[in-house]
Amino acid sequence: MHGRNSRNKPSYIWSQHSPCCVGTFFIAWLIWSWDWCMATVVWIIVAVTVVAFLYLIKVHGRLFAKKAYLEAVLDICRKEVRLSRHDFTGCDTGEDFFDAAHDYTADLDIFGNKSLFSYIDRTSTAVGRQRLADWLRRPLAGADAIHSRQEAVRELAGLTELRLHFCAEGMVSGERVDDAATAGSNLSGKIFSRSRWAVFAVNTLPYVYVALALGTLAWPVAGPIIGLLFCLCFLFSLFIAQRVTITQQRLEKGLHSIGKYERLIAALESEHFESVALQELVYAMQPVGEEKASVCLHRLRRYIDNLNQRNNAIAFLFLNGFLLWDCRQLLSLDRWVLRHAKEVLRWLDAVARFDALSSLASFSYNHPDYAFPSVVDSDKPVYRARRMGHPLIDPAQCVRNDVEMPCRPSFLIITGANMAGKSTYLRTIGVNFVLASVGAPVCADEMTFTPCTLFTGLHTTDSLAGNESYFFAELKRLQQVVVRQHAGEKCLVILDEILKGTNSVDKQKGSLALVRQLVALGAAGVVATHDLVLGSLADEYPGTVTAVCFESEIIDDELHFDYRLREGVARHMNACFLMEQMDIIPRNGEKNIESTTDPAK
Repeated sequence: MHGRNSRNKPSYIWSQHSPCCVGTFFIAWLIWSWDWCMATVVWIIVAVTVVAFLYLIKVHGRLFAKKAYLEAVLDICRKEVRLSRHDFTGCDTGEDFFDAAHDYTADLDIFGNKSLFSYIDRTSTAVGRQRLADWLRRPLAGADAIHSRQEAVRELAGLTELRLHFCAEGMVSGERVDDAATAGSNLSGKIFSRSRWAVFAVNTLPYVYVALALGTLAWPVAGPIIGLLFCLCFLFSLFIAQRVTITQQRLEKGLHSIGKYERLIAALESEHFESVALQELVYAMQPVGEEKASVCLHRLRRYIDNLNQRNNAIAFLFLNGFLLWDCRQLLSLDRWVLRHAKEVLRWLDAVARFDALSSLASFSYNHPDYAFPSVVDSDKPVYRARRMGHPLIDPAQCVRNDVEMPCRPSFLIITGANMAGKSTYLRTIGVNFVLASVGAPVCADEMTFTPCTLFTGLHTTDSLAGNESYFFAELKRLQQVVVRQHAGEKCLVILDEILKGTNSVDKQKGSLALVRQLVALGAAGVVATHDLVLGSLADEYPGTVTAVCFESEIIDDELHFDYRLREGVARHMNACFLMEQMDIIPRNGEKNIESTTDPAK
């Protein structure tokens, strides 16, 4: 298919511009046979027509761009209304960033349908979307870096109009996913011939036409010369049209969206930010010379828009006939790339950072009750939060609980009945730790934490392709934690029901040994389990291991949960009661909610 299209390109270009060819020779014949006492009037009419045509094209483009911008603003507002109701319709899932082997993103639903990424993503550029995903996958590790980003998010949260303008401009920019990746290759090398002859011909041609037009007043032969020159310029432009089209497509792929950020960068250049991170970002947008980045991008956008006028057959005829338009614009683009190619990637990086920061700032603005956490480097505490909830749960239904890990090593052992809230509590701790580590506010009244590596083991899956059982997959994941701790890496470990794939005796023995090993290696974390014996570790390691639980109760033969975290080991289980209620097992007339006061039973 590609080869066939390539072979037919010359005939396609000829068929596209054949009306222009006919028009060109008609104009040439008309000029040759015209009564040259009227030549001046003819050329004045032609000039006025061309100018009027170009002006209408410009007005049409401006109105079309404004319409697209206002539609983008409307779409942004509609999305905010939907998300305020926890309606994820039309939200980006970030599925392409999903990695089942990642330290925590798969377990904590960072990416996917109704994920954290879907909830906080307000990026409008491909580079910004990639940067936000990178931040969520690889959070900041230093207290100073987190403090700096928090300051930027706080400041940007108050600049609603700037964020809205940025987002709308990004949405209408026409940016493609691979623009940033291909920008470097598309900016390398020359775009068009830099020979002196080409530059001289392009620069001299308009003056030659003016001289000949004035010459028609005294020298009638000047008229036919104008017609002949017009035909030659048009035929030359038609001859190189295929090569110009290929170059145009290449430039469109790597440069078109870059030029669209001109107005955004101009707005940033006029802002006086207080936070260091935003000041550095604006500084990165400055070119090496005295010209502002917005001025450079304005010129780039103008060159590309000018080149795209060739897509109109009438414009192709007149612009190339009178001005060698294709050559003129390619020479201008070549000079621009030669001067600014090295700066473009730096500008793109700054745009990506600002776009990602805008998402975090919008998240902060939409949740004024969320708190920016305090960051320490001392492991005292490792993690402390008051009234913490999960940001993806509707506030009307969200039950908030405290978290307390005062030092390293430090572990919470969570026991409780089925559906009592253990897994949600684990995800609440993990998701808010991720938010805190990227510089965003957290769903809590207050929080203090020490940055470290987050590692989770909540729902390991087997691999048929890798000939790997569920149990072996879980062992490999637990091995990563131990290896990292041996290497001296500070980890926050979150595990749910250790060794689910083995018998109860082996599971209990292995779980106790693993927690003791992690404590000895200086780890901190949370372990949820149905095995009440693990709660006895609180007596073995007082002040280091804390037993907490979620309870359930039966009222009027119905199961009730309050999802409140309590101290100690769970006393009530509900599996048999639920199985009876669902007629899975026969009812025996007793309330099968087991009560256990001795964890050893």
